[in-house]
This record gives sequence, C-alpha cells and structure tokens, in this order.
Amino acid sequence: MKFHLKPTDPGKLVADVLICFCWENELKNLSGLPSELTEDIAEIAQKENFIGKESQILTLYPNGIISSFKFLLYGLGKKDDFDLFKLYKSIASSVKKVMAAKPVK
Repeated sequence: MKFHLKPTDPGKLVADVLICFCWENELKNLSGLPSELTEDIAEIAQKENFIGKESQILTLYPNGIISSFKFLLYGLGKKDDFDLFKLYKSIASSVKKVMAAKPVK
C-alpha cells in the first residue's frame, strides 16, 4: 500500500480511498471537489450530524463522481484549537480507519 500526502486537486486523484480533512462548521469551504460530490457530502453530513468535529469521520462512496472508490472526510475540529500534534493524530487515525477497510492498493 502506498500513501501520498500532498496538496492537490482531490477530484483528480486516483486512489482506493481519498482522505480529505475539514475544519469544524466549514463543510462549505471544501475545494477541488466536483459539485456533485460536495452536494452529496452536504446531504449525508446533515443526515449523519457530521460537522467536522475533531476525529469525526464521514465515509461516502462517490460512485464514479471521482476516481476514488471510497471518500473519507475527517474532522479536524475548530481551526483555533488546531496544532501540530492534532495534525499527526488526525493523519494517523484516518490511516488506521482506511487500513481497517483493507484497501486493494
């Protein structure tokens, strides 16, 4: 399995699982994703009470909207409370979640 961490247009990446991070109450600020996917995220987030709190996870199956089989949105919490330790913790936690799903590549 290969991991790539880089700032890029997430809608153009090919991966088994695409992990994106978001700040609490800032779902409308997701960029680089197709509008169809952001609409799905907003709808599912509302149903699942996902607002991007720290360690909150929302999983979607984009069904061909993007090249990734699965899309994982990971909440970082409030921007003002964020620090380097929380970044490491968020990345590690999201990778563990992906590994539990046993991705192909």
